[in-house]
Amino acid sequence: MEPALSALFETGILAICRAIPEDKLFLCADALVEAGVRFMELTFDFAGDPGETERAIAVLVRRYEKSLVLGAGTVLTLEQLSRAQNAGARYIVSPNCDTGVIAATKAAGLLSIPGALTPSEIALAHASGADLVKLFPAGLFGPEYFKAVKAPLKHIPLAAVGNVTPENLATLYRAGAAAFGISSGIFEKEAVEAGDKTRILERAKLYMGLFASAKEGV
Repeated sequence: MEPALSALFETGILAICRAIPEDKLFLCADALVEAGVRFMELTFDFAGDPGETERAIAVLVRRYEKSLVLGAGTVLTLEQLSRAQNAGARYIVSPNCDTGVIAATKAAGLLSIPGALTPSEIALAHASGADLVKLFPAGLFGPEYFKAVKAPLKHIPLAAVGNVTPENLATLYRAGAAAFGISSGIFEKEAVEAGDKTRILERAKLYMGLFASAKEGV
C-alpha cells in the first residue's frame, strides 16, 4: 500500500478547501497542521480559472511539503489533472467516476480517489485503478446505505465524503468508512472570512478526535 494512503487511513481526515480565498489558505493550513490533520485538498472550480487552483497548490506544497500531503479536488478533466500534477499534488479527487481520469492519474504516479455512489460505479472505479473510492454524498444517504453498499464490496476501501457531521461520523466509520472528507465542517464560512484560526483549529481537532474515538470504539 502507498505510504500516503496508509497515512490517510491512520489519521482519517482529509480537509477539503473549497472556494477559500488565497489570502486565507496559509491560516487554514496552519490550523490543520496544529490539529494533526495531514491531508489537505484544494478543489478546482469548473467555472473559474484553473490556474488559480494550480498556483495555490504549488504555493502550499512549497511551504507545507513536510507537514501536509496536498492534493487536488473536483478534478473533472485531464487538463485539471495535468495542472494539479505540475503544482505538486500527490492525489487526485473527483466527484465522479471517469475511467480516463483514473487511468491518467495512475500513469502520473498519483493516488486516485474518484467519487461514486452506486455499487456499479464503485466497482468500476476500483477495477479502473482507484486507490480509494469516495462514496459521495455519504452523509446524505446515511450510514445504513453505506453499510449496505460496503457489504458485498469489502475488498474496496471507501471514504465517506459529503454531509459528514460530528453526529454521523462514528456510525459511518462502523458502517465501513476508512476515511472522511470534511469541508465546511472544518472550514466554516464565517470563521474563514473572519480569519478565525482558533475556530478552524477547534473544528479540525473535533473531527480528528471523533475519528480517533471511532477507531478505539470498534
